[in-house]
Amino acid sequence: MTTYQIIVTGISLYFIFDRIKKRLSKEPRQSFLKVIATIILWSSVICITLFPGLLDVLTQIIKIDKDDNSIIGVILIFSLVLFFKILSIIERIEKNITELVRRESLKKFEENL
Repeated sequence: MTTYQIIVTGISLYFIFDRIKKRLSKEPRQSFLKVIATIILWSSVICITLFPGLLDVLTQIIKIDKDDNSIIGVILIFSLVLFFKILSIIERIEKNITELVRRESLKKFEENL
């Protein structure tokens, strides 16, 4: 095992356990979907780091040249960042809608009294 593999595995495990810890402490911005997405993302990073041959097998299955691996990696990272941003936006919108619905229901309830 190389130093690179140890460092990347350690960082990945830190992010996984940090997200799980935040979810268990009921931090408001940590949804179950975010935790699952984080676990999948960083677990795949660990797998690719520890078993680099998996990436070669994957590129052979998809029929991508070895020269295109870096482009695919950049696109994958960009896609994952975009996914997390969209997920955060959706959660914020859901929270705002919930607050609006609560406020309107309380207002209607008070009007009926």
